[in-house]
Amino acid sequence: MTAEIGAVATGKAPRKDGSSISVNLYLVAKSALNDNHPVLNALRQQLAALRHQYRIQPDEQTRYRLVRHEQLIAQWAPLHDLSA
Repeated sequence: MTAEIGAVATGKAPRKDGSSISVNLYLVAKSALNDNHPVLNALRQQLAALRHQYRIQPDEQTRYRLVRHEQLIAQWAPLHDLSA
């Protein structure tokens, strides 16, 4: 099934008993995440704190936590700029 972002896709989902149900999915672009989303803001604040910590204590563990957090944000909000 192919559909454009922002469209409603309709399909059938199988049940364990062999029957199926109709399913409507609304496809949303990953870039639709608002810049003022509370979760994104919290992730950015944590990232700023990790960057500050890495400037103070540049060791392997701190660098690992920083890179891992950047990857988490990139996975959750891939089109947002992390350089700020």
